[in-house]
Amino acid sequence: MYYNCLVNIPQNTGKISRNKRGKTTYIEYIYAREYLPEKKYNVARRTTIGKDDPDHLGMMFPNPNFEKFFPDVEISAEGTAAEPVNESRSSCIRIGALLCSQKNHRRLQAG
Repeated sequence: MYYNCLVNIPQNTGKISRNKRGKTTYIEYIYAREYLPEKKYNVARRTTIGKDDPDHLGMMFPNPNFEKFFPDVEISAEGTAAEPVNESRSSCIRIGALLCSQKNHRRLQAG
């Protein structure tokens, strides 16, 4: 779940990476590196801390992992709003209801 406010993307050089999946860019934080002696290289241990906002350069929508790794950054309940988030239902449940209603709508139009 992503929070409904914007924060600055942290400026930790070498610790922040971007991972683009489709049209969305996720901001990842590298919290550890593990050396593999048999392969002779490091593997980064990372977690997603937010989703990039394409409308505001250098800003992102944080998630709960952001609070865990950056507790000193204040996350306001208000701010530049993204899509309103209903915290009582997961996104999987919401998409399921949407798909069912679309299927029923098509069925009623066809017959």
